[in-house]
Amino acid sequence: MKNDNESAPLTTPEKRKPETTQTTGEQSQPQPTKLTAELLHQIEDTKSQLLEQLKEIQEQINENIAATEQVQETSSNSESEESQSNLAQLEQQEKQLRQATAQTKANLTQQQRQQQNTKKELTQLKSAITKEQNKLKKTEQALAKPTTSAQSQQLQASQQASQQKLAQLQAELSQKQEQFIQQSQQINQTQETIQTQTEQLEAIQEQTQSLQRNQANQQFQAELSQQQAQISQAQQEILQQE
Repeated sequence: MKNDNESAPLTTPEKRKPETTQTTGEQSQPQPTKLTAELLHQIEDTKSQLLEQLKEIQEQINENIAATEQVQETSSNSESEESQSNLAQLEQQEKQLRQATAQTKANLTQQQRQQQNTKKELTQLKSAITKEQNKLKKTEQALAKPTTSAQSQQLQASQQASQQKLAQLQAELSQKQEQFIQQSQQINQTQETIQTQTEQLEAIQEQTQSLQRNQANQQFQAELSQQQAQISQAQQEILQQE
């Protein structure tokens, strides 16, 4: 038979076991807290290092951007000055060409007026020649009829005067016709000059418009670069604050 003394050792280890487990649990509780603190510290250190590296990279980028912008600004200023100079030169050429074209057109109007006068003179000469030819024809017809000596001499004198006048009128007519031809050639040349001046004026206007578009584009690029620089500066300030 088992007595009370024999059953006592069996219950003692079972009572001690949870005590041992409880003691072990109480000793392991600080370990996760310490580990978490170390991890947080490492994370903060890593974050700080990354931020420092990011700041250095951003500063290097800003320096590169600033250097590039300075070169671009210098180049842009040079191009802008050259563009302004070319634009001013083109505007001066356009002004001079407009004045020259206006003067050429005035010359054309004067030449056409002179030719109209020459044409009227030609008409008058042809009419005078026809009239004198008719007079000469009548004189010759009268000479063909029987006349007295005095009448014959008078008719011959009239015939001779008509012939001389006809010769003079024919010479004037030839001269006026030649003048009319020369005036026509001069008018054609003046019209060609006006056409050339008009084409040159259109070419200058196209160049002027092209330069103005380039200037507008350069101004836009300059404003865009300035905005990008402001954005980069704002980003750097944000990084420094972090």
